[in-house]
Amino acid sequence: MSDLLERLSNESPSELQRRTEESMKWFTSKMRAIRTRPESFFKKTNLSKTRQYLDGRMYMFFYEAKWQDKLPYWDAFPCTIILELYQNGFLGLNLHYIPPKMRAVFLDEAFEYVVADGSETERFNLKYDIIKASARLKNGKACIKRYLFSQMKSAALEVEPEYWDIATMLPVAEFKKQRVIEVYKDSREINR
Repeated sequence: MSDLLERLSNESPSELQRRTEESMKWFTSKMRAIRTRPESFFKKTNLSKTRQYLDGRMYMFFYEAKWQDKLPYWDAFPCTIILELYQNGFLGLNLHYIPPKMRAVFLDEAFEYVVADGSETERFNLKYDIIKASARLKNGKACIKRYLFSQMKSAALEVEPEYWDIATMLPVAEFKKQRVIEVYKDSREINR
């Protein structure tokens, strides 16, 4: 079976440029038709699995929040762009915390911060201070989360740059203790 991300990438109509409003509507309609669980996606994807992480790259992984009894909710399968690496984890942007339309707007702005120097693979050159200070990136505020390596329950899938916009729209968020609609409601308040 071919990889889900490759199939979706190949289905993109050539007359539409990616990340335009029309293509985002097209992708959203495709995403609604997909019924996949994170476990199934993790097993079937051709994305590389890794335990080595780089700033500015996107990863998906299984996670169990350390302070879950104190948190109102958390995502057990984050789709995260790493902002800062620490010895015991990282600060990242989990794009599942914002609704798909806000996610598309945020990504459109975030793509302005993509860099690649020489042999280096493309990455987001985003930092906490940039997101907090930029009105154009305000939708990212609710996505800023701290992750501990000790709480990661799997290797991470490293999402290649050509799949970033597709991966963020996959319906694989796994929120615990709260419905996704409530998470989105809170995120809208945070991002105001």
